[in-house]
Amino acid sequence: MNPEETGPRARIKIACDDCRRGKRKCDGRKPRCTLCTKSDRVCHYASEDSRKRVFQDEDLVLSLREEIKALRDALKNTQSGNVERQMVDPDINHDTRDSSFAFAGLSSSISEGCSTPLGEDQAFESRSSHAMNELSSLMLQLDVADIGEPSFTLSASKVPQTKISNSPDIKFDVEVHNEDCVTFDDRHYLIECFSKTFNRFHQFLETDELVNMALSEPAVGDIDLTFRNNALYAVAASCSDITRIQNLKKSFKSRAEGFVFRCIKETPTDLVVQGLALLAWTELQSGCGSMAYNWIAMATGQVLHLGLHASALKSARLSGLPDQRVQKRRVRSFWAYFSVDRLVTSSLGMNCTMHWQRVKSTSFTSILPTGPTVDEWAHERFCEMWHLWDSCMDQGYAFGWYRLSQTEKEKLVLHSHQTLTKFYETTNAYLHTPEDRLSETAVWLQLSYQAALILIHRPLLSEASGSKAGRFSLTVATTAAAAISRTVRKFGATRNFTAIAPQIIDYISIAATMHLLNATSGKNRLGRQSANGLRTCVQTLSDMTPAWEKRAQDSLEHIQNLAHRWEVVWALPIQHSQVLACGARPLNTDQDFGGLGPESHAAVDVYNVFDDTALNTAAETLWGTEGTADHDWILQAAEGIPLSNEGLWDFDWQHLGGA
Repeated sequence: MNPEETGPRARIKIACDDCRRGKRKCDGRKPRCTLCTKSDRVCHYASEDSRKRVFQDEDLVLSLREEIKALRDALKNTQSGNVERQMVDPDINHDTRDSSFAFAGLSSSISEGCSTPLGEDQAFESRSSHAMNELSSLMLQLDVADIGEPSFTLSASKVPQTKISNSPDIKFDVEVHNEDCVTFDDRHYLIECFSKTFNRFHQFLETDELVNMALSEPAVGDIDLTFRNNALYAVAASCSDITRIQNLKKSFKSRAEGFVFRCIKETPTDLVVQGLALLAWTELQSGCGSMAYNWIAMATGQVLHLGLHASALKSARLSGLPDQRVQKRRVRSFWAYFSVDRLVTSSLGMNCTMHWQRVKSTSFTSILPTGPTVDEWAHERFCEMWHLWDSCMDQGYAFGWYRLSQTEKEKLVLHSHQTLTKFYETTNAYLHTPEDRLSETAVWLQLSYQAALILIHRPLLSEASGSKAGRFSLTVATTAAAAISRTVRKFGATRNFTAIAPQIIDYISIAATMHLLNATSGKNRLGRQSANGLRTCVQTLSDMTPAWEKRAQDSLEHIQNLAHRWEVVWALPIQHSQVLACGARPLNTDQDFGGLGPESHAAVDVYNVFDDTALNTAAETLWGTEGTADHDWILQAAEGIPLSNEGLWDFDWQHLGGA
């Protein structure tokens, strides 16, 4: 016998189908094995599957995991009976997904997995042009009118107001004796809440003042002090987690409102300005935007009357040692009012109530007895940045914008962008540390800076597919939105955002709107990254809802409306993708969403088409040069910017920050 035949037979990789069924040893010869040849049978081998590692899209895997988790949570809630079952028509979601592909014209690319990168022109054209036109015409409030026009009126004017009749069943409490039910421990707790959740952002009071307030009765002192203290306690009560303390907000607020007109008429002081600004914040936190604007407008009138906005002028300063304390308090009161004013007006889609050229105040840090803390630095830089933003975009968000030529528009946006970025580069180093180690006030400043960048570039977003300046604006806005999502995700992994809210709700909403715009490109790489960033924003707003229900819920509804309007519901988390009761009208391709054109405002008188020197005057109007530090930050940022800087527009759109 041949030793080769008696030796062990080599192991083969795949046996033929017939040998497998008969459990016979197959030698694996092709096209027919030996046994099949002898038996004259048809020999068939199964196809060899490749064992190569399959590439997994991390963004897709992450989104699928989030969807699975959301579905499991929804199923668990349904089975336990905690929530009512919500019936969602599957055909609606199916049509929405299909329309998003057809809308972007990328069905073939998506089915092939987008193996090849998109070209520059194709990438910008893949976004919904109608969505870009609408987004470019939105005002600060991110509200969309019927034809995409910006809103120059308060949001409440577009919502039917319900009038409350004085029926016999309704009783109004004129006298509110809240001091009878507030103990010393309650006052101490309220001051602690105010210090941790509000004062660190707006710097209304010094540490010594906080201690004195905890020791004194709310109704002790002059009428202006009593008014301010009750408004302050109302803010503190709204920041509490204890239900009994939260219920005191109404009584404190009612008592403060009873002193308003008497204080304005008899004792107009900077304490009255503080009280009015605090009342504006309580109304904004409750969702009463129009009333918040009324309070802050009244505070602006008192600021002008008292000259708090011009404290750097010699004529506005107080002389003598006893008045130095009052002078410092006046400076502190103005910047506290200014920070609340920018918060209120930007939330309502309006410009600041006091024009930026009227401000010439001493810097906030110059009145501090010791070196500024991180919270105090962040407060000053926040006020500086938004004053700079007002000076840059004074003509960008106005009727006159539509009368500017294309060159003038690009020049204004370029000047504003470089001025703002140069200012941010000079921000203190400890305000640029990694997000997971930042304080709440530093995170607030970083998010507001990224939101300000988006607002600066938004007027040019409708031209993203037709000019280098438009593509640059779209890239900067996309990168800023990704930075907001990244900061929110890293900071939220270790800490709670309710300590910062409601200050950052508007900034997160702005980033979410940019993510929605980029999601109109379809389920390519950019669309999936934007969808992940959008889910981060939506989840953060959802986490804020228990503490700031009205404002967070309004932002979530706004995001849902835009998602349905722009037909990108697939980018939303599952639990937020249902059709709203009010319903958002989808895009009408027959309409022109280009915003207000020159023909719409032919009769509008433009008092100042474009003044290149206007931006530089902000340095002279904001900071005084006598007796204070040199704070010509606007002048330094605006100097040396060439009028024609075409190289800046050549920005590679594909290098976007990952969300």
